[in-house]
Amino acid sequence: MKKTIIISVVASGMLFATTVNNLVTDQTDNISGSSTVSVNSNVSQGTTTVDSPADGANGDSVVNGLSITQTTVGNLVDNSTITDSSSLKQGDTTIRDAVINDVTLDSDNQLLGSTVRNNSDVIQGNLTVGDSNLTGSTVVGQIDIQAQNTIDGSTIDDYAHVEQSDTTIEGDSTVSGLELIQENSILGSTIQHDSEVSQSSTDIYDSTVTNLSSTTTMPGYSKNTNGISATTLSDESMINQNSIAIYSSTVNNVKNGSTNSVKNTMLNDVSTISQNDTGIEYSTVTNLEAIQTNTIEATDTSGIGDNNASLSDISQGSTLIASATVTNMNQGTMNSGVINYIKDVGLDNSSYLTQATTDIAYSTVNTLSLEQRNSTTSTPMSYATLNQGQTIISGY
Repeated sequence: MKKTIIISVVASGMLFATTVNNLVTDQTDNISGSSTVSVNSNVSQGTTTVDSPADGANGDSVVNGLSITQTTVGNLVDNSTITDSSSLKQGDTTIRDAVINDVTLDSDNQLLGSTVRNNSDVIQGNLTVGDSNLTGSTVVGQIDIQAQNTIDGSTIDDYAHVEQSDTTIEGDSTVSGLELIQENSILGSTIQHDSEVSQSSTDIYDSTVTNLSSTTTMPGYSKNTNGISATTLSDESMINQNSIAIYSSTVNNVKNGSTNSVKNTMLNDVSTISQNDTGIEYSTVTNLEAIQTNTIEATDTSGIGDNNASLSDISQGSTLIASATVTNMNQGTMNSGVINYIKDVGLDNSSYLTQATTDIAYSTVNTLSLEQRNSTTSTPMSYATLNQGQTIISGY
């Protein structure tokens, strides 16, 4: 059964701000049964918008407790085709120019046996928090996000774009706490011809976030896993899983860790895989901890079983700090530290592979601690570059 819920809390037509106490929604959004969305069509299911006038004339919308559940079936595209510059959104949440005490999002996002192609988009379970007038009027308390994102047996082709459980905080917003518990998997799929897949990416622009937690099972951490298996990338396509980008912002107490794996996967023609990479630019970050296990392995060395990277890049758990200030940075706080493991991987033809590299440029870092274990086994390389646990400090 399909249930479509569209909720909009808007203060524009009122003398005073709109206030809602304890907004709870339970959604099932489903496109299946050989459905086709084509020729500049737009489909939206289960969207939630909390908004206010951009000029703030009537005050900001206020929601005391926002809980959205999209599980069991959740957001599902099954055995369907989205094509010819069409767009499908499921379970999309937007908070703009509003005050929200607490936000809980729990979603299962699935793209199964389907095709997304020809400049089309599929967006499932995303959250956007923003302030359109840049006055600091968007204030959110604690945000808790749990998501399971799956792409299985699907084709993403010809400038297509798929997003699952991406989070954007922008425009002078203030967020007290952001906790991410996310599992991302891509299985038996083909991504080609300048197409992109993004799962559980977090972007923070011109904002303030206190207490950002993403990953692992240690106390105080959540759990995050990123897996790609038996998949082909080609023709300048890209997969991005669980990245964190912090730009022109202030973020305190970042706990970021994950288990990242690429198995039985082929890359060629300038394609890219990025897992759990962190970028910090023009920002101030205090207390940054990273715990990672990074694995690239071929369990079957015939046909698609080869992990090949030709003219392509794979990056796992890398950190870039540019024109920023970071105080107390620690990579590897478990007994095992950061583990980087590569086995039975063929690298050739100007391919580039990095695991747990740290690049610090034109920045100030106070107290940097790195604990890493690097291993490479049965990996032939020809005209390729492999970096494990590399630290680069440059500038000034």
